[in-house]
Order: sequence, then C-alpha cells, then structure tokens
Amino acid sequence: MIYSNELGVVPYSDYIKIFMVAVFLPLLISCSTANVGADESDKLNNQDLENTKWLLIELNGREFDLDSVEKAYLIIGKDKERVNGHSGCNSFSGKYNLLVDSKISISGIASTKKYCQEIDYEFEYFKSLSEVNEYSVSCDTLEFKDNSGNLILKFIAMLEK
Repeated sequence: MIYSNELGVVPYSDYIKIFMVAVFLPLLISCSTANVGADESDKLNNQDLENTKWLLIELNGREFDLDSVEKAYLIIGKDKERVNGHSGCNSFSGKYNLLVDSKISISGIASTKKYCQEIDYEFEYFKSLSEVNEYSVSCDTLEFKDNSGNLILKFIAMLEK
C-alpha cells in the first residue's frame, strides 16, 4: 500500500521500518553486556550485580522451569561481601570477592540440611557456585563461567512483589 504526504509518496513498509528502528534500537543499546572493571560505568553495573535477587534458570546446560514452586536464587550482598540464597530446598550463604576484569570468586558455601527428595541438583548448584571464575551482566541476565570459560550458571533478575 502506498500513502502520500506533503513530502511525496512513501510506501507503507517504510513507516513500519522506521517504527521498528525507533522502538527496538534503544532497547538493543540499553542491553549491552556489562563487564565490571575500574571505570565509573562499570561501578554502575556493579550495583546491578549486587543486591539483586537472581533466579536460577540454567545449571550446566540444564534449564529450569520458572513456574516451579521452590525457586533457586542467589543474592550477592553489597555489604560485607556476602552471598546468600536458596537452592530450591535449603538456604545457603557464603563469601564472594569481586576482582578485576569481570572476575569473581565465591567460597565458604554453608547451607541448612533439610532433606528434599524432589531436588536433585542441589549439590551440583553449590559445587558450581564454588567453581565460578567470571561473570557478565546483560540487561536482566547474570551469567557465571568457570576457569575454562564454560557457562555453568545463568540467572535472571527477579522482581520483588
């Protein structure tokens, strides 16, 4: 279809293209990957990493159902370099250390010892947390990689109700 305006004839498809660029370009720009380093923009991304409740959506390639009753999550606390969360069965806490070039270490994971037969990934979750070496935050997604650069944990930011 072709519509005319005071500037001349403009195909309808051009209006759609202009609209798509105007809507999606700002979204793409705002969702660029953030690496934490020493400059000021990285400090802002650091605030996004810390004090956000991160919901586990992938563990060593295994995807998790977001509708499950017990959700595994992680909170990286800004104060005292503490990490805590829930495995889907047990609560846990530990320490973390942010290093340069998007490096992070998580250690000293301790958890409650409630038995949950339906949770078969808890040990693997805690083990993977202790193997974390690098992270990246992109939009609402947090990814942890091991020393070999393999993606081992993936989270999405969870909005508090």
